[in-house]
Amino acid sequence: MRSSRSSAEAAAALNAKYGEALEKEALGRVFAALSNGGQRITAATLHGALKKLQYKCSRKDVEDMIWEVDEDCDGFVSWVEL
Repeated sequence: MRSSRSSAEAAAALNAKYGEALEKEALGRVFAALSNGGQRITAATLHGALKKLQYKCSRKDVEDMIWEVDEDCDGFVSWVEL
């Protein structure tokens, strides 16, 4: 019984790690697209992308979203802040 549980725990840990890797890869692709291959995402770019996705929000809403993750308070989202 013990080895079965350990195998199940190991499989769950492996699945979690694989899922995290896929999520980071997808996030990297989105970041690259929104930052135009640069180092940061602007409020204007994020607002435009959200409008294309038909997400209704004001520019102020987007600035507030950025403020939530903007650790260095430069008004942009950089990769290290994600």
